[in-house]
Amino acid sequence: MIFVSINRGMFSSIYILYPREVRMYKRWCLAVIFAALTLLFSSALAKVQVNEVMLSTANYENGEAYEWVELHNDGASGEELTGMTLRYTRKNEAQTFVFPAGQTIQAGGYTVIYLTGYDQAECTKDACYAPIDVSRKGGVIALYAADNTLLDELTLDEQFGDISFGRVDDGDTCRFLGSATRGKKNVSDGYDARTQAVIFSSAGGFYDQAPDLSAYSESGATVHYTVNGETPDESSPVLTGLLSLNQGVTVVRARAYCPGKLPSETKTQTYFIGVSRDVPVVSLSTDDKYLFNTKTGLLVAGSGKTANYYK
Repeated sequence: MIFVSINRGMFSSIYILYPREVRMYKRWCLAVIFAALTLLFSSALAKVQVNEVMLSTANYENGEAYEWVELHNDGASGEELTGMTLRYTRKNEAQTFVFPAGQTIQAGGYTVIYLTGYDQAECTKDACYAPIDVSRKGGVIALYAADNTLLDELTLDEQFGDISFGRVDDGDTCRFLGSATRGKKNVSDGYDARTQAVIFSSAGGFYDQAPDLSAYSESGATVHYTVNGETPDESSPVLTGLLSLNQGVTVVRARAYCPGKLPSETKTQTYFIGVSRDVPVVSLSTDDKYLFNTKTGLLVAGSGKTANYYK
């Protein structure tokens, strides 16, 4: 077998391989082809990973507000979950859930495990329920194969209410996610930190005359506010100077937004201007949806089997 190497239109070298070298060359080619096929085949195999986690939520569904873990199969074939173990560990104390027989996850699919915190261990077609009680203080969520081999894990620091943590765009980078996408592909915006909470210049309370009220957060942050009890968002008015308070009762809620960070938690102060009182007063404020919404309102019966005000 003869190989001719051509350089700039001229013969630069000629290689002659004898029969023994030809056989070695063929073996080398077969080894390369086999390695490439193995890599291609392994990339198509199922890979189940811990994809997104919510350790603190107040969003009620069907009368319950369960925290949850989402698994994702990013392979090209389905995977049997039977015998796999989901484990939550915090302060060296572990809680586990073993997937029952017949539980699978489709190629490119998602499986949600609701963390009930009490003795309920079962799976339906759409989800699983695990007797795991989690803490927003964090911990480790791990997935083990039936032979106890570690498949994947997420280590979580302290979490924020109703903000999930997981793999950005279902990839390898784990951060706080801009919005929770339980049972769906994760969003592409992720954050490593949260904006500093708003500080008011004057605390809420009773005043004869309205105080000069301002609010601030960290450098570079924009403070949005409302005076109707609703939670502020980026469409709410921006507080750039002093806020004028009218006579009577005003509920001021403020939230800070900073580029590259999660928005801050919402801070609330209630101001009673020129209001007299003869007894002690306790002021509570919240969104209308937590009072009058059919699903979440405290002061309405709701549409579930159990009235909202009994939950």
